Order: sequence, then structure tokens, then C-alpha cells
Amino acid sequence: MTAPVRRIRIPLLVAMMVAIVLVGPIAVVLWRTYGASAETSASALPVATTPASPSSPAPETTTQSSAAPAKTNSATGKTPGTFVGEWRVHGSSLTIKADLTGTAVWNAGLCSMTSNLMCSGHADLRFTADGEQLRGKYTAVRYLDQNDRKVPSFDPGADAVQVGDTMTLVAVNTDVLKQTDVSGGANPYLCGPRASQQWRTECNV
Repeated sequence: MTAPVRRIRIPLLVAMMVAIVLVGPIAVVLWRTYGASAETSASALPVATTPASPSSPAPETTTQSSAAPAKTNSATGKTPGTFVGEWRVHGSSLTIKADLTGTAVWNAGLCSMTSNLMCSGHADLRFTADGEQLRGKYTAVRYLDQNDRKVPSFDPGADAVQVGDTMTLVAVNTDVLKQTDVSGGANPYLCGPRASQQWRTECNV
């Protein structure tokens, strides 16, 4: 009979040392081959940077016209309604229509020194609203005798109203107007039909 072959058992520690000896050089080669390449690739990656904040757009500049807005001569709630109607003061009357045209009539005295006929002045006016005031401009002036005939030769005097002259009216009480630019001591008040008796006395009507 053939003698049995004994199995030679290598201690575990020895086997590990042998494996380290055999694998070590291979690991070094692999590191030199691939590790350096990996480092090179890593360094080539772009560095992340915080994006710069976009610059704020310049605010839009709104150009405003330096010209003042045009004023509107619009009437208040009292105009022209407060002024429309017929107004009287001693010896004179003023009629204002809703379209802001008007007529004035006043006692002008004797037509001449040699006539017994009485003359009256007649004028046409155009009014414009100015806040709570009403401004009137004389657009025509004529004189008639008591028979409604024109008297071209009539001399009203240097202070008589002429075309282009103006008047300014304001409301001062119920159905009472005042002419603010009256001169020569004339009565500035004009009364409507609903004015109180006290005011009618003031207007001398």
C-alpha cells in the first residue's frame, strides 16, 4: 500500500503576508496609472462661483411737462344759474341769459339840451364765468330816445360806458348781486325779484 500524502497546512498569517507581497506591487502600478489621471481630471473641473447679482435696471424717468395745466373758466354750481335773470338798481336794469349773453338798459337823461325827449342807454354784453364771479364785457353800446329811435348825436359824457369796458358781478345774498368794479359812487347792488325788502331798499327799486 502507498502511504497517504500529508496535507501541509499553511498558517493563515503566512498566507496574508504572501498576499500582501504579491498584491502590493500591482496596487502601486494601478495607482500610478489611474490615480494621477483622476487627480488631473478633478483639477480641470470648473470652480463653482456665486453668480454676480444682476445690476438693477435704472429706474424709468417720467418726463413731466413743466407747463402749468390750463385753467378752465368753468362755473361753480352757482354759475350761471345764480346770475341768470333780470336785475334792477335805481334807473338801470341788467338781463343775463342762460347762454351768458346779456343786455343792460339805463336812464341817460335828456337826449339834448334843446329836446324834451328822454334818452336811454342800451348795451349788449358777453359774460364769462370765473369761479364764483361773472365777468361781462360790453360788445355794443347805443342810445335811443323814448320812441326807440337811435340818437347818434347823443353825448353821454366822458365817463359813459364804451365798447370794451367790463363789469364783474358776485352774488352777495339771495337774488342780490354786487358789481365789484363800480366807480364814481354809483350804487353797486342789483336786486332780483326774490330779494328781501331790505335789499330792495338798498337797490332803491
